[in-house]
Amino acid sequence: MIKPILAFLLAALVLGVAPWVIGEKGYILIALDNWTIEGTIVSFAIMLLLAVSSVFIIYKLVRYLLSIYGSTRFRFTERSQKKQLANLQQGLWSTLNNDHSFVLKKLDSAAIPEQWQGISYAFAADAALKSKQSAKALALLAKVPDEQQNYVAHLYAQSGEAQMAADLLSIAAEQKKPDALQLRLYSQLLVAQKDSENLLNILPKLAKFADFTDQQWQSVWEVIFEHGDGQILQQRFEQLPRNLKPLAEVQYCQAILTNGEVATGEKILLKLLKKGHFEAICQVLSTSQQLSLVSLQKAIQEQLKKQPESTQLLLCLAYTAKAQNDAELASKVFKTVLNDENSPRHWRAAAECYAAQGLTEQALVLYQRFTPV
Repeated sequence: MIKPILAFLLAALVLGVAPWVIGEKGYILIALDNWTIEGTIVSFAIMLLLAVSSVFIIYKLVRYLLSIYGSTRFRFTERSQKKQLANLQQGLWSTLNNDHSFVLKKLDSAAIPEQWQGISYAFAADAALKSKQSAKALALLAKVPDEQQNYVAHLYAQSGEAQMAADLLSIAAEQKKPDALQLRLYSQLLVAQKDSENLLNILPKLAKFADFTDQQWQSVWEVIFEHGDGQILQQRFEQLPRNLKPLAEVQYCQAILTNGEVATGEKILLKLLKKGHFEAICQVLSTSQQLSLVSLQKAIQEQLKKQPESTQLLLCLAYTAKAQNDAELASKVFKTVLNDENSPRHWRAAAECYAAQGLTEQALVLYQRFTPV
């Protein structure tokens, strides 16, 4: 590319210098139809220079004017975007402060960045619900984009549109690889509706994608094992994926015992004892009363002969005695085993046993220590 340009410049230089070298002015004649243009090489060179200079000046002027326009437009756009972002931030901070009227003002009627409008309508709908404005909430939810509707399904449920919420979230749950958040929302909706059948159907996906806490799993098991005779409860437990059965043992055993099938429940407790799941035994028996758990008590006492200082085994013995209405034995064991580390978890059971034995002062001490004023 450089060589042709250099050749052109060299030719132009030769044409320009040649007239002075040979002593002639050097004319250029351009004829086009009836038009004829003529002049010296010098005059054409000057005209060309003026034309190029004019074009360059016009180009610079146009660029300058465009830059002024662009800068002004950018400043107005930037100012508008900052205002929209400020509205969004103020609305979200107001959500944390439970200022529902201000949330509605900033996230409903005020300008919001386009990419955040769906979320802003969702927060505004939540604020409307907390302000007891269900109709307003539904109107705001209708503005949420279709692709984000699944994320506000629980708000539909709170607005009284439970079926719409279930329909939205069930679609997500049916996918081969469901969205984790939508799956969690669907499970929470099913728990609220106490829909054990659909909960059982999505359990494998919950185990794989939901990443639940122990407390969240507990709410699931409470629904699944809330109703049904022993056979139905057993079928539901056997239906669980293998990796979920240990998580469900406490609620399953509690349901079995509540259903009056003490022998079956005691077998489960003995299995838990053999596995060393002492805390699970305490959880199961924390809500049980008037049971006959002779085999379990003997098994615990046998293990205590080998590990007489085991705090966990002693707690199991205390809860077993409490479940059999043996408040005397339970009180003695609790007095021995309670310490600063385990008292926050077991003080209530101990206080109940102390009160049953007439040890009101010791029960009162525990209540005053752990019950917030």
